[in-house]
Amino acid sequence: MGFFHPYLAVHFQGQEHRTGVLQRDWFAKENDCSLNFKHRMDLPVADDGASMVNANRVKIMVHDKRSLDVRTLCLGDDLIGEGTFDFDPLQDQPQVNDRLALYRPGLGEGQSAGSLDVRWRVVRRESLSDALQNPAERTLLEVLQAMLDFLDVYGGEEAALDVFPGSPHTSKSTGSLMAGVFSHSAAKTQSRRRVALNELKEELRKQVAQYRGDEESDEEVLKSITPLVLKTVEFVAKFAVPQEQDNKFDTIDLAIRWVKDFLASAAGGGFTGSASMSRITRIFTMLELNIETLVPVDKDGGQMQGLTWRPSERDPPPFKEASLGRGGFGSVWRALDPTIKQFFAVKQMFHQGVVTQCERQNADDLRARSWQHPSLVRLYAAIDHRPNVFLVMEYCANGDLLGQIETATRRGRYDVPEKAYDWVVQIFLGLEFLHGIPFLMRDLKPQNVLLTHSLRAKIADFGLSKLAERADGLQSRIPTPGSPHYIAPEVARLEGYGKQADIYSLGVTVWHLYTGGLMDTGMPPCTAKWGEEGAAVSVLAENWTLLHNAVNEPETHRARPLPDENVKQFVLQATDRRSEGHKCTSEDLRNTDFLTQASPPLPPRGNTKAAIEWLEAQAVRRSPSFGLVAQ
Repeated sequence: MGFFHPYLAVHFQGQEHRTGVLQRDWFAKENDCSLNFKHRMDLPVADDGASMVNANRVKIMVHDKRSLDVRTLCLGDDLIGEGTFDFDPLQDQPQVNDRLALYRPGLGEGQSAGSLDVRWRVVRRESLSDALQNPAERTLLEVLQAMLDFLDVYGGEEAALDVFPGSPHTSKSTGSLMAGVFSHSAAKTQSRRRVALNELKEELRKQVAQYRGDEESDEEVLKSITPLVLKTVEFVAKFAVPQEQDNKFDTIDLAIRWVKDFLASAAGGGFTGSASMSRITRIFTMLELNIETLVPVDKDGGQMQGLTWRPSERDPPPFKEASLGRGGFGSVWRALDPTIKQFFAVKQMFHQGVVTQCERQNADDLRARSWQHPSLVRLYAAIDHRPNVFLVMEYCANGDLLGQIETATRRGRYDVPEKAYDWVVQIFLGLEFLHGIPFLMRDLKPQNVLLTHSLRAKIADFGLSKLAERADGLQSRIPTPGSPHYIAPEVARLEGYGKQADIYSLGVTVWHLYTGGLMDTGMPPCTAKWGEEGAAVSVLAENWTLLHNAVNEPETHRARPLPDENVKQFVLQATDRRSEGHKCTSEDLRNTDFLTQASPPLPPRGNTKAAIEWLEAQAVRRSPSFGLVAQ
């Protein structure tokens, strides 16, 4: 008798939806009636469905597809059997595994034509919006499920493509670097994106399915979604970053912003950002990097030729164009991951050093937290690869603050950088965030403030930092933390100290930024005793008086004057050590005229959400500017 060709026709609210047609051997049918259609079907509930007959009933009919002939045209395909189930459209309903009895007209009453196993659930648009508007208030699994549901049911694929960096929609509406990236046909590119997005969606489905019915913690889910995170970043790298290497593009940041924009679209524009944004960002901290795949490159992405290097070698790559700096505790070099087209800064340290172990521990403590504030350099990975430890960090293309200071010094004159005020505020807010953890920076200076391609200041290098409110001043394992020109007097004297020591270093850094340093050294004042043989670190406790002399009487102390009274009072207050009692706090600095001139006013202390939003908006505001500081 040949073959029969079964398919399903699903009837709901006046609409028919069909599956594909299977082909089965007719004789096999007599012995094995099991069919598996493996077909997903998403049925939107009409807004006016309540007025329809059997509006909440789904009828599934199993047909045998016949060849086109007169009989088929008149009577349609043979009906093998049909079954129904009802649901409540006003309630979310978790997955239901249902076995429907199939009946066929013509069979005796009560006789079954077989059964059909179906899995179904009800997803309400309002519930999706709520989950996606406030992802910080849901479990990670609930957020991932809501994203998948939106992609499946509510036109989410189109929404995801519409807000994708470089898509026709985003390119027209923004003046960003993403606009106009593509030289290919827009239609062809969009088609390729659609295929790749569907693959990404299936990876998301796989991740969600493995936890169905389980109550897994966010940490357990985070550990398992590494493949999903990597595929997301690879998707962005493939379709939103130019083929030529460009260190202005941060692939991971583009991926984070794409997910945020998608959630905002899915939530109907009601995405709350802030804490929810931190939740999204946390997902991307699970991106796993392999030191073996990171390639030393120059600033344009060029690789070294004729030389080889392996991570097992103690020395850094023999490629001077990749070098970003070298110090007593390690080397920093520029790297590229070709797969995701992302530049990184890699700090390479010898595994057995005491300072290395302290910095390794700090990296573990700060890895996730460094993603929570835009004024901190992100730490992507801490990798043990004997005999080295590698810290893979955010690459900041414009170097450090000291480089900006040196560039602004011309023939004895110093031109205060246009973005100096922005940088001070960014550093200040980042320092407040660290102190709120609580974390003592303990080595704040211009060399440890890096600048991104968009000239945003970020605090970096936490090798001497400490996870604590206070330190006792006794250095049993590492050298005295800090750098000679910026160290607070109480740290130099090996006394107990707290956050105020970082505030002191901030004050010296601000003076350096606004004056260019002493005219003969280009650095802040430092006691001559420090250069004497066998000098103890305690002699650096005198530096604050030298700094105040340079602030109050610049002409007689080889210094340039600060550009206005507000900056002067800020520096003096931050570094005042005349009394052994009160030392300047961040709250004291907030009340200075220098910081109260910020417009709009600075966000409240301890409110990371408000600080992030304030910093995000800072780029479009004009900051207080200063003119040329003459010799």
